[in-house]
Amino acid sequence: MIEKPEIVESISRYINLRKVGRELVGLCPFHSEKTPSFFVNPDKQVFLCRGCNEGGDVFSFLQKIKGISFSDVLNELGLKNDSLSPPHVIPSRKWELENPYEREIVIKTEVRNAMHL
Repeated sequence: MIEKPEIVESISRYINLRKVGRELVGLCPFHSEKTPSFFVNPDKQVFLCRGCNEGGDVFSFLQKIKGISFSDVLNELGLKNDSLSPPHVIPSRKWELENPYEREIVIKTEVRNAMHL
């Protein structure tokens, strides 16, 4: 199994989070606000801003905050290796999809499945 990145650790590099019950809360980095509306659930490994409705997992957070592609996020996290290369994880018919958006969705799904997310 591939080790998944920890969402709280990753998000804490960009915003201050404080514990509120079972979640952590902070100011949303995606819009201006004075009252924290950005919640991170460490059990589910997801985030959600109740102000702008931006949400997702650690991959989508890093994509949005850095303005980079999913593939670049994998590279930064050190997850782009032989175990995730097309011949090992993604059947060739999926890897060769012509539509780049469809290909990225398929690759994301395969990576998340490999990481048991």
